[in-house]
Amino acid sequence: MNSRNRKKISNRGNDARGSRLCVALSVLTIAFLVLPWSYGLAQTEENRYATEIAAVIAASNLYNPTSIVEDREYMGAVLRDGDRYLYTVSAGQQRRDKITVKIEIRPGCELIALWHTHGAPASERKYFSKVDTRLAEKLQIPFYLADFTGLLKIFEPGMPRGLGKGRKVLDNSGDVIRIKVKG
Repeated sequence: MNSRNRKKISNRGNDARGSRLCVALSVLTIAFLVLPWSYGLAQTEENRYATEIAAVIAASNLYNPTSIVEDREYMGAVLRDGDRYLYTVSAGQQRRDKITVKIEIRPGCELIALWHTHGAPASERKYFSKVDTRLAEKLQIPFYLADFTGLLKIFEPGMPRGLGKGRKVLDNSGDVIRIKVKG
């Protein structure tokens, strides 16, 4: 997706408190809100990545195995801070296919993408939900999914929704990127 077509959600002002993006996801609802925020982001400089996809892979590899074992969704944002990328994470409710995400957008950062896992094996969890695809369309940013089979997929605004298949993410060699399924 061309980054100039993305809806910009950023905190580029002088507000040192940053802002917080709150997204409540369930099978039936989407809520979107930006609030004042004063807490620090839990990532250090060494947890910054050179690319959007590197941040998504790092987050997915860390949380997908736990997501599968606990049958709990994990979700977060990929933020761009200058020429580096970082991710945020929130945990959903166990065995509920429901998650509330609070994403801090620090001063100077821009929301670039969302990423998430889908928990334990179930056939419908290999696909983006209607809520997932609507959120990607509403925010005009890509949404990544690491599923229980280890596939990393992306849904981008403008893609056919249908079953919410998205497409598999490929590396620079054209190989399918695989995500950890066991810790």
